[in-house]
Amino acid sequence: MRTFIICLSAMVSLSVHATQFRGGDNIVVRSDEVIEDDLFAGAQRLTILGTVDGDLIAGGKNIDVDGEVWGDMIAGAEIISITGRIDDDIRVAAREIVNSGTVGSNALCFCQNLRLTGQSQIGRDLTVYAGEALIEGDIGGTLSGATSSMRIAGRISGDVEISTGSLLILPSSEIMGDLIYTSSKQAEILEGSQVRGQVVHRVKEKTPIECRVSKFRQLGKILHWLKWMFRIVHFVALLIVGLVFVALATTLSKDTADTIRNSPWRCLGLGLLALIVVPLAVFIVSLTGIGIPLGIIAMFLYLIFLYLSSIVFAIFIGRSLFRLFGGETSSYLALIIGIICLFFLALIPYAGWVIHFVVILFGFGAILLTVHRKRKELRKKEVV
Repeated sequence: MRTFIICLSAMVSLSVHATQFRGGDNIVVRSDEVIEDDLFAGAQRLTILGTVDGDLIAGGKNIDVDGEVWGDMIAGAEIISITGRIDDDIRVAAREIVNSGTVGSNALCFCQNLRLTGQSQIGRDLTVYAGEALIEGDIGGTLSGATSSMRIAGRISGDVEISTGSLLILPSSEIMGDLIYTSSKQAEILEGSQVRGQVVHRVKEKTPIECRVSKFRQLGKILHWLKWMFRIVHFVALLIVGLVFVALATTLSKDTADTIRNSPWRCLGLGLLALIVVPLAVFIVSLTGIGIPLGIIAMFLYLIFLYLSSIVFAIFIGRSLFRLFGGETSSYLALIIGIICLFFLALIPYAGWVIHFVVILFGFGAILLTVHRKRKELRKKEVV
């Protein structure tokens, strides 16, 4: 286990010396504060009022950037609001993203709702995958992506090439390049709007033979896109659930992570045994009819523990990395670092799913061992 942690630390050791880590319920970078390194942060609410002279990598429930970030911004949250300046690229995923500030380079957004207000500016290209998107600001490059619906009321210096369910071009909009959209509906281009280039409406109408030939290619593209969407959504969901878990059960989350460190092989063995035996036992008990309610409850707890397994192991990874560099940290920040590490490890071809499976075994076993130990401690207290 120690060898695994040492190998993992080699992936991040080059950047740790020039990075600040912060965690907690409410983190605020004050308006007069300058962070002269990259900032990794995890919190229920993160507010940037000052300056980050590097990259910002963050996760939480609410992220507000009202100051300046002179590098990239990579973030996952429920709500992300940008009213300040990001000098380089942003790559963000959230339920709702609102940008009223400035992005110096490219922007990549995964969300349910996206709004670029009239004050917003994006220096280069915007790529968006969203349910609904409202573009009121200025985009210095191209606009691309896929949405259920899109409204454009701002200025786009390059081309617009999107796939959308419905498209509305408002009178205040100005598109300097071509407008190319794929949709089953005709776009509404209102009077007063300006499209300098060509307007191309792509409707897929292929012959039966062409449909058969392209079906598998299209399916492959859809599956590839869905796979990445699932990864992003899973990452954000795991982060949010993890933060809630740490907030509600701080001691339990810490003790469970310590169980992996103190008894790694017991955790692995018990996790594998429980993964196989519990569903089988639930099935056998449910055959009696009377045991169905008990089986449902047991299966519900089984699924909850499985989901929490990755969170527990992420906390263990984060705490272990900090120990290797001679420090301690909060469970919040350990969770952020650990989930980011697991996210990138899962991208390793062929080995990603194996790593994920082993992570679940360690986490599942640790949860069961910790719960069992806590029950024994409670019984001893009752006897005393």
